[in-house]
Amino acid sequence: VSFSDNQSGANVWLQDISAGTRRPVARFDGSASAPAWSPDGKSLALTVSSRGNTDIYVLGVESGELRRLTKHPAIDTEPAWSPDGKWLAYSSFKSSTPGGFILPTNGGREFRVSSGRFQAIGGGFSPDSRYFAFSQLAGRNYEIYRYDMFSRVRKRLTRNFGIDVSPAFSPDGRKIAFSTGRTGTPQIYVMNSDGSNPRRITQKGTYNTEPDWSPRGDRIVFTGRVTDGSSIDIVTINPDGSDLRRLTGGQRRNESPSWSPDGRNIAFSSDRSGRKYVYVMTSAGTQLKRLELGQEPAWSPALP
Repeated sequence: VSFSDNQSGANVWLQDISAGTRRPVARFDGSASAPAWSPDGKSLALTVSSRGNTDIYVLGVESGELRRLTKHPAIDTEPAWSPDGKWLAYSSFKSSTPGGFILPTNGGREFRVSSGRFQAIGGGFSPDSRYFAFSQLAGRNYEIYRYDMFSRVRKRLTRNFGIDVSPAFSPDGRKIAFSTGRTGTPQIYVMNSDGSNPRRITQKGTYNTEPDWSPRGDRIVFTGRVTDGSSIDIVTINPDGSDLRRLTGGQRRNESPSWSPDGRNIAFSSDRSGRKYVYVMTSAGTQLKRLELGQEPAWSPALP
């Protein structure tokens, strides 16, 4: 598991879950966030803020070499690799408002996937790397769009009066889970990958967001307030909306859930102790382990 920690002398750490050991991967002047593993497990893409600039860097996991990818004064953030490793998507403020950009990892020219006039945030690739889903401002609301990497055509998938964010493709690429405020409070919906048949799957709670599919596609984990209390918890649910399970016990704010490649564990960050730590538990919510100070955990890919 990789995570960022800008409080303890190093910026990026790797934690061996089975051995219970960790090691620093990078130390540099500034702060790091949003670590994202390359599909081959050899690199991490990072948002690095240093000396008044925020850019996307790629860090060699073994070598510790830090290579800067974006080089302009605007803020660049939220890197995401395509599963085939050919593309790296990110958000940038280079046009004064955040836009979605994709950079070929072979050194080619980047291109914009969002409309030039509107803000765009976040997103992720389909399992076959053909599509990139993201949120873009349309009128007064954020809507979900899908960009076709082959045809270079952008398609709008949602149309409603609520804010639609955090799109996540299912492992088979046929569905997209997302968070939407169309009913008044953020809830998790699932739709077909072409935008058809959107269905609300969370019926409890007033704040449900950050959906992430299990590797088999049989469960969705999300960050949610599903009780009457003020805590934000890690929750799982079936894609059809059945069998909702709260995995954390109402202890302050728990967020950024991430499935392990084998689906047996979930990593997340929590401020339950007063400071933000990374935790790991089984997918059933048992065997909770506190790792180290940090946030935004990301599992290394399962390699053959």
